[in-house]
Amino acid sequence: MILRKIVTMGKGRLACLLLALLAGGCTTPPPPDTPALQFLNQNPEVAYLGRDACKTCHFEIYASFLKTGMGRSFTTMSPAMAEENFSGDGNGLLTHTDMGYKMTARNEHYYQRQFILTPEGEEWLPDERKIRYVIGSGNHSRSYITLQDDRFLQMPVCWYPQERI
Repeated sequence: MILRKIVTMGKGRLACLLLALLAGGCTTPPPPDTPALQFLNQNPEVAYLGRDACKTCHFEIYASFLKTGMGRSFTTMSPAMAEENFSGDGNGLLTHTDMGYKMTARNEHYYQRQFILTPEGEEWLPDERKIRYVIGSGNHSRSYITLQDDRFLQMPVCWYPQERI
């Protein structure tokens, strides 16, 4: 009986030892070392500064950049940036499917309106949206962006400067 207790106790200890070894082997290995970043802007902590951050120390380069196509390739729509004809005279466009488009200006804001032209010449189902941003320098073309429900949407009409083509 005493021998049986010793053997049983030995089996229990052996089982505990095996469980401890198995549990120790189930741990996840440490994560691999993070490789050094080749460029500073790859760090997730880095934020976009914008071109104005360079102006204080490098004004000549900054001013020169603003005159290039790349320097004028994205901006908010404003009276200072409006090169297009927003007067309503001659800026309408009618497609072969009777979809119409007009660009207008009101109170220093700019809009694109799209509509279906009825056989009577009336605008049906007009959808007018404010132009928020301009993409393109105007050297070749300009496209427009509006906001809807916190999403950016490209607007249907693009502007191509005829006199520069």
